Amino acid sequence: MKIIYQNCLIDFQLAELYGDGYVRLRYGMAVDQSGASTYFDSLILRAGEFEVLEASRSELEILERAMREAKPTPKPRSKPEIRFWRIDFEPPKLPKGSRKLSYKVVYYDPFSSSKGYGEVMRGGGSSYLYAKAPFPPRGLFIEFKIKGKIFRIPAQIKRVIRLWEVVE
Repeated sequence: MKIIYQNCLIDFQLAELYGDGYVRLRYGMAVDQSGASTYFDSLILRAGEFEVLEASRSELEILERAMREAKPTPKPRSKPEIRFWRIDFEPPKLPKGSRKLSYKVVYYDPFSSSKGYGEVMRGGGSSYLYAKAPFPPRGLFIEFKIKGKIFRIPAQIKRVIRLWEVVE
């Protein structure tokens, strides 16, 4: 059986059904457009992701069965919308002679289990500030400089309020 997958021409000896909508291609060789070749023992592809050039009757039956059993691919998650937040916090006591540089607002993405940094906006006072972030802020850090070195200390968040209007 010969197929085209992405930019490779793949020739293999055996096709097997592998799970829901997948095909395992065994004992093959792939050649890309630049002429580089790769030999492989097993290659697993989703049915419908490749174009069949030539195949035997049994291989076509395997491909048709895989196509019937194929589940639709999930849609990628759209980027979350940016929201505006008011963050009330307990300002920590900075050392004498230090100069406050900036605030860092940390949020956690529940879908990808990763953290990100929100954008601190203008305005606010000594114990509150406004920030832009797609999810509620979970951490706040204050960066300050003392004797030419930059330090970062956490500030305790009292409460986070979502704002429905843009505050800039």
